[in-house]
Amino acid sequence: MEELYSAITLEDSDGNELEFFFADAIEYEGSLYAVLVPVDDEDDEVTILRTSRDENGEFGDMYGVEDESVLRAVFELFVNSLDDE
Repeated sequence: MEELYSAITLEDSDGNELEFFFADAIEYEGSLYAVLVPVDDEDDEVTILRTSRDENGEFGDMYGVEDESVLRAVFELFVNSLDDE
């Protein structure tokens, strides 16, 4: 599991800037998902976005995930990775 580092800023579809802490990168069924924790969220919620890495290991564009079964599976893998620490 990758560690929480500095905040990253993403822009939503309405042009609003949102800040997140990067919590983990989870591979699931051939895709890579970023697990993000909102900087100003006190509800212990996470945001899961599909992403990729470029040749330098940097994350590329991030996309929302609409499939609830994928979200649940990625979240479960994330929680299990926390238990393994």
